[in-house]
Amino acid sequence: SDADSLLSQFCVQTPPPPPKSAVKPSGQRRFLKKKEVGKIILSPLAVTTKYPKFQDRPVTCLKYGKVLKTVMRQSKNPYLLEYKKGDVVALLSEEKIKLKGQLWTKEWYVGYYQGKLGLVHTKNVLIV
Repeated sequence: SDADSLLSQFCVQTPPPPPKSAVKPSGQRRFLKKKEVGKIILSPLAVTTKYPKFQDRPVTCLKYGKVLKTVMRQSKNPYLLEYKKGDVVALLSEEKIKLKGQLWTKEWYVGYYQGKLGLVHTKNVLIV
């Protein structure tokens, strides 16, 4: 049945629509309408695909960064870290992750702070 083939389910909040303009984009829509969501059929490949398993293993080339700015988020996000100015964050690597937001692309480090793993904005951290 369809219920047995459900791989995972996510609840995603759609951002507010952009202001209406006279020019209509001819490209494909990025978001599904409510009535379309129920009609999604997963490919048989999605069920048989093997996903990598997370493994606990030591990080050999740990870097540290001094926090330049306190960040406390009003809307809590599980993958964005909150941190205080002057504290030290462990960075899993100096590799930057680029995430496209509504207005611009931001760069992040993967960090570890107070028992939590998450993203730290590159402009808020000075690598020491």
